[in-house]
Amino acid sequence: MTEVERFFEDVWKDDIKPAMAKLNVNVKREMSQLGKDISELIHSNETTSAIAKGFSDLAKKISQNPVMKALGNFCSKMGDLVMSLAGTSKDREKAWKNTKEATSKLGTEIKKAVTITSKNSGFAR
Repeated sequence: MTEVERFFEDVWKDDIKPAMAKLNVNVKREMSQLGKDISELIHSNETTSAIAKGFSDLAKKISQNPVMKALGNFCSKMGDLVMSLAGTSKDREKAWKNTKEATSKLGTEIKKAVTITSKNSGFAR
C-alpha cells in the first residue's frame, strides 16, 4: 500500500494539481474534493478490499466531463491496483500498467482542457 500511496501522491502533486490551476472553478473544486477523498481512503485503516471498493465508489460519483471521466477511470484502476496486491505478481504487473495508462489518459484530458479556450469549452478558463 505504501507504494500505491506514493504513486498517487506523486501523480497528484506533479501532474494533476499544477494543471488544475488552469481549469474552471467547478472542475477544480470537484478534482480537489476527489483528491482529498482519495487521500483519506489511502490513509484509512480499512481492509484492502474496502479501499478498493472505496475507489470504485468514488469513480461512480464523478461528473461526466472529459477530465473528470478520466479521473474516474484513474480511480477505478487504482481500485484494481489495490485489489491486485492480494493476487499474483502477474496481477500486480497488469494493474500497474493499467493504472499508469489511466494516469497518462488523465494527463492528456487535462492538457486538452487547458489548451481549449473558454469559448469552445466550459472545462478550461
